[in-house]
Amino acid sequence: MNLKGYLSAHDGHMVFAPSKLPYLAKYHLENGTMVKDWNFYFDRSFYECKDYNLLFSKARSFGQVLDLAMDDQYIYILYLDQLLSEYDYNDPQKSMANKVLVFNYSGVPIAKLILDKRIYQMALCTKLHKIIGLGNLPEPAFVSFDVVF
Repeated sequence: MNLKGYLSAHDGHMVFAPSKLPYLAKYHLENGTMVKDWNFYFDRSFYECKDYNLLFSKARSFGQVLDLAMDDQYIYILYLDQLLSEYDYNDPQKSMANKVLVFNYSGVPIAKLILDKRIYQMALCTKLHKIIGLGNLPEPAFVSFDVVF
């Protein structure tokens, strides 16, 4: 199985979120080895049986992770909260996100940031307390959002 997703690391801590599964896992570095601290599903995911196999249901499951970042306190997930089956690359409303989920290092939800523009990539500017995003508005453009919660 080829699991595609996003990694982010900061000062000996690492998080992973698969692209098409609303799942988050956090690790820390201990004696040169990554040790899992916790993992959980942060939205609904469904499975179905087919030919005696348990399979992930793309038609019924929610959420696509478009990007992932972390700073010294928080984990940020750029999240497209729609059915995976509704994704449409050619439609910005169905391929770019306007939500950033924020968790602390214990996995506790801290905030859901609603952005006024849709983006498909993000980076943190911790010194200025901003999220820098890349979106098609309709041409590719950089935008910034204040991180306030």
